[in-house]
Amino acid sequence: MNGLNRLLELAFKHLSGELSEDESKELEYYLNESPENRVRFEKLTNHDSLIEGVQAVYSADKKRMWHNIVVASPKWQKKGQVIAISSSLKYAVAIIIVIAITAYWFIGRHSKTEETKVISEVSHTQNDILPGGNKATLTLASGRKITLDDAANGRLAKEGKTDIVKTADGQLAYTTAGAATGVYYNTVSTPKGGQYQLTLPDGTKIWMNAASTLHFPTSFTGNERLVELDGEAYFEVAKNVHMPFVVKTKNGMAVQVLGTRFNIMAYNEERDTKATLIDGSIRVSNGAFETVLHPGQQALSETGNTGTDVRVNKDADIEEAVAWKNGTFSFNNADVRTIMRQIARWYDVDISYDGQLPEKHFTGTISRNLRASEVLSGIEFIGVHFKIDGKKIVVQP
Repeated sequence: MNGLNRLLELAFKHLSGELSEDESKELEYYLNESPENRVRFEKLTNHDSLIEGVQAVYSADKKRMWHNIVVASPKWQKKGQVIAISSSLKYAVAIIIVIAITAYWFIGRHSKTEETKVISEVSHTQNDILPGGNKATLTLASGRKITLDDAANGRLAKEGKTDIVKTADGQLAYTTAGAATGVYYNTVSTPKGGQYQLTLPDGTKIWMNAASTLHFPTSFTGNERLVELDGEAYFEVAKNVHMPFVVKTKNGMAVQVLGTRFNIMAYNEERDTKATLIDGSIRVSNGAFETVLHPGQQALSETGNTGTDVRVNKDADIEEAVAWKNGTFSFNNADVRTIMRQIARWYDVDISYDGQLPEKHFTGTISRNLRASEVLSGIEFIGVHFKIDGKKIVVQP
């Protein structure tokens, strides 16, 4: 049997009387494999366990518990779609939720084997890790550094005729009065565990993800509006047909636009640099290769290998690409290491691997506002376990 998700599915069909002949044989084989399997299944489906599951809903944080169950059971969550649920299906969903909650409490809270201890036990310890937040450092043209999360609201500096202001909602805003008298370059850097939002003097809005750096002039002159990105950022570019907006990444990709919304992910540790278009159109190049994207498409180029083909995904998962900007992690058939790279950047932790990980993939959406243990608990259903040790997360089979 392929993991806990399959066991939950068979338990649900067993309770609802929907087991096929093949599924009945599969379940029978599983139950006969070991006494422990039979005990686990009976624990999932007997009356007392179902009552315990219902009580867990009322005694726990219901919103987070529901979220973990939906994540653990992607069959009930189709990304990007709204599903009308009939009364009978609602009843079926209720059954599977109770089973999943029971599994969460039984397998998570009552496992006696130290090596398979799940994160639900860790979540109540002092080792838990808080999510990231609005943190960044501004480096002025003079080299002076300002820690933005500690700075008071109001004007922080003046570069030429450009005022640099921290707004009441904690963002960074550049406003220019009159023609530029010189070229001044600023850099905004977010650490691991940080994010920040800024508005450039042309009105372009930028959301920066964790572990990212943006280098830009405090006022735009000449034939283009050029900024340089290392990491990940979401752009809402103010339209100017006479001055294209250009983003260059350290990984060799360049994106040129007139006015549109798009996301660029350009981390050195990721296999591909990606540009994802929300609306409008953009021209993406990587050395000699160039392509034009239309809404819903994504350009990919191999990280650190300038001159390679720019591949185009014509049916990109937009929700996944911009989830971080909307306060969530979104994974679509992602492997464990891909998931943990995002976890590492947002929670400012180091990741280590202990043992051979299963070749499992995860699909689901998880809030980035949760503690690390709460996020990890939603991922454990694919058959991996986690141990939090200070600022390190150990991934175990």
